[in-house]
Amino acid sequence: MVMRGGRTKDAFDVDGEGDGEGGGKRSRPSSSDFQELEEEEMATAKETREMREKQRRERKMWEPWGMSEMNFWKMYLMWKMLEEGTGETELREMIETEMWKMERETREMRKVREMETLTVTEMEKSPCLLGRGPEGKGPVLCLFHLEDERKSKRNFCRRCCVEVFGEDEEDEDGKQQQRLPGIRFITPVTRTPERYAMSVVVGTVLYVLGGVFQDPKNEHEWSFHNKVFFFDTNDPQGGWVKGPDMLNSRGKKGKAVAVEGKIYVFGGNNNKRKRDHNSKSRPWAEFLDPITNKWEPLPATPKRSRIHTSDLHSTPVVYGGPGEGKKIFLSKCHHIYHVDAQTWERFHRPESLYPFSHILTSNGNTLYWTTDALFFSFNMKTKDIGCGLVEGYMLSKYRKELLIPEPTLLHLGGDHFCFITLKDLPGDRTKVRCTKFQVSHESHRDGLKASVVCRETYIIGHPLDIDYSYAFVL
Repeated sequence: MVMRGGRTKDAFDVDGEGDGEGGGKRSRPSSSDFQELEEEEMATAKETREMREKQRRERKMWEPWGMSEMNFWKMYLMWKMLEEGTGETELREMIETEMWKMERETREMRKVREMETLTVTEMEKSPCLLGRGPEGKGPVLCLFHLEDERKSKRNFCRRCCVEVFGEDEEDEDGKQQQRLPGIRFITPVTRTPERYAMSVVVGTVLYVLGGVFQDPKNEHEWSFHNKVFFFDTNDPQGGWVKGPDMLNSRGKKGKAVAVEGKIYVFGGNNNKRKRDHNSKSRPWAEFLDPITNKWEPLPATPKRSRIHTSDLHSTPVVYGGPGEGKKIFLSKCHHIYHVDAQTWERFHRPESLYPFSHILTSNGNTLYWTTDALFFSFNMKTKDIGCGLVEGYMLSKYRKELLIPEPTLLHLGGDHFCFITLKDLPGDRTKVRCTKFQVSHESHRDGLKASVVCRETYIIGHPLDIDYSYAFVL
């Protein structure tokens, strides 16, 4: 039906019947009428297409700038409001400035999202344990492979001999122990000083730092040393390699962490005097850049903080979200070291936050620890606090077996974590328990949730000195 001048004409009324002009009859339409009708229909169709194309363009206009639809229309309204009272050139400059800001923010947000995706999808690492092996054999590095219980229905204790030394031992029943999957020993062919104080991993390279040595002239005298050794876990045949000596000698109460390929060490030198802790020759804290192979002192600690008098019973933890500068948190000292800015900051613990334990780990900006059989989390940026139980794991169960009140806690990657506990067994053996669990942050009402993914128990056929055992991921 086509409307023309308030009248309706039926284009297909070819019989002339109806209420048209001329005695109630309508004449047969001519070829010109058909042509006119076709042109009008084409014009209407064209108008419809143009309207749809305009709507599509309007819907897509904000996408090249990375704006949301809401921000686009805010910008559009601002343009309209300024159009009357602002010159065209000035208005264009204002709009271009705002567009540039939005584009920059969009690039930054896109970069953050990409880094978050990489963090979530990063390859999960394996828990490792470095301990002093049998006398005269040097350190032993054990790497554990934890298999999801959904993929494996095994429920037995893996028994492992000292396969790194090529030896097989018989168990209590006289049966020969066999090498089983699930554990790998990585030990260099050359020895290193047994009484090392600290260990840290940079990529695939394991470093041991500091320690104690006996005075050759007096067997009752022990002193700290500043020696550094390392070996590549991908090339154990290369053995231990001597690294650059630290600026200060450090004992077991010192701690080391790795940040973006560099090694940072704190404490362990008993610098109780003020003139010592800020000394460039004997700094309380220093760092090593493996590229330059040189140790440098960290900036002096804040005045009157007395950080240098603290013994670090807890290992410093590194935190920081994607695209943010990394920070080192020393919970015992209540201070934060900003790596990029090379500055110190005092940490003020919220009153509602449960005290940190001696074992901390992190994922992004969130810290995790266990205390009094509970699992805690705290976001250093948002200050959100989480607390809950690890479903399927009793934190209090192993306390009587440990020299320390809580199990070692490791972050394997993503939302997966691991507990490690050690127990000395008769016959100079060591039992190692590894429990992998998954963490989820639910609503504020539900709090922190965690559940066991798998658990394994390993019996290693030689003692691991618990006082000199260090757990990390590789």
